[in-house]
Amino acid sequence: MNILNLIGLITSPSLRAFQPWDGSDAAREPMLALPGVAEWWPILIVVVLLFGARKLPELARAMGTSVTQFRKGLENPEEEDKKSIDGKSEQPGE
Repeated sequence: MNILNLIGLITSPSLRAFQPWDGSDAAREPMLALPGVAEWWPILIVVVLLFGARKLPELARAMGTSVTQFRKGLENPEEEDKKSIDGKSEQPGE
């Protein structure tokens, strides 16, 4: 790799977004861009190949349930602490 290729990589817009902010407000780029439609297709294909089309609804349901439980835990942490102190916390298999 020669020096011109290296300079081209450093000054490319995709890498400039990750450089520290210099304090100027002119042409600020986001620090991390979300994937666009073109990036989601390969991700979706890999997920379907890994898990299969039949497992996708089950996987999505499990992810939704865990997000809901996580949010409940964030809203009422004292309630969860009281349950664990009193010994009334639900253990798997009980």
